[in-house]
Amino acid sequence: MDNCAALIIQDQKYCYFRKAVHFWAQQALLPAVVAVGVVGNMLSVVVLTREPMKSSTSTYLTALAVSDLFYLLFVFTISFENYPWIVEADYYIYWKWYPYGLWLTDAASEYMLFL
Repeated sequence: MDNCAALIIQDQKYCYFRKAVHFWAQQALLPAVVAVGVVGNMLSVVVLTREPMKSSTSTYLTALAVSDLFYLLFVFTISFENYPWIVEADYYIYWKWYPYGLWLTDAASEYMLFL
């Protein structure tokens, strides 16, 4: 369904809509959410590791913020598959790393469940 030119009119509307949603969700909103999340989690780690905040609760919240930080970074790196330029042969290393990135993303999300 990637080639919208060969489809009938009704399917073309769906195809263009799907491409627009894919662009906005994967290439516009995801980097913005990741940027805000990384900054917020880094600030949380800085605040929660200060001396007056030393407690078991702050340790737990710090571990959760670090796990969420790793999850955001791994999700961002594996989301590059949605960019059209990543299929070129120059990005061979990315595709070799991709299965490990999926595993690390799943591991970071599972770790958050156990905290």
